[in-house]
Amino acid sequence: MPLAVNQNQNEIELWEKVRSGDLKSFNEIYRFYYGKLMYIGRQLHCNEDTTKDLIHDTFVEIYERRESIKIQSSLKFYLIRCFKSHLYQNIKSNKTHLMVVEEEKKNQEFVFSIQQEMIQEEASREVLANVEKEINNLTSRQREAMYYFYKEGLDYDEITELMALKNRRSTQNLIYEAVKIIKSRLLLMTILVGGWFCKSHNCLTEI
Repeated sequence: MPLAVNQNQNEIELWEKVRSGDLKSFNEIYRFYYGKLMYIGRQLHCNEDTTKDLIHDTFVEIYERRESIKIQSSLKFYLIRCFKSHLYQNIKSNKTHLMVVEEEKKNQEFVFSIQQEMIQEEASREVLANVEKEINNLTSRQREAMYYFYKEGLDYDEITELMALKNRRSTQNLIYEAVKIIKSRLLLMTILVGGWFCKSHNCLTEI
């Protein structure tokens, strides 16, 4: 049975099989999380080849230590935390693997969608494109926080730890400001072109 997003109990059960040496379950976890970890690495300006290597190293280490690892609540959070630890170790030890190329960052696709929360179903393609454009204009930190919160469903405390933020309030503010920027830019855009702005953005109204 394929691994489903946000089904922590299923993930924990799957992980218990991994601890027993079940390679099929381990490969299932690897395939499911590979794209997510690749996105995180690329958003943090790590080049593609290096990100692939870091994902591989992360999973090798986890498998080697599997018998001593106990997942209490979220396998997703544990994997992202381990991957980011490898990533930051790499940044410290090998600066040449960093890719802080602003033009490439601008051209990266923002691979998750929060359009449903921000605009109505009948919204035009132009408005959808504007939402994606404004998301991509956010800082990498804002995009990362929004990815964890809206796509991966991590809570504020988990995001605070993953991003080494000061406290829970700092995380809330980071996400709130990102949403505020997107909404204000889109509102201004629709006013200028005589368009309309969404009514159905309940989940973004208040952080």
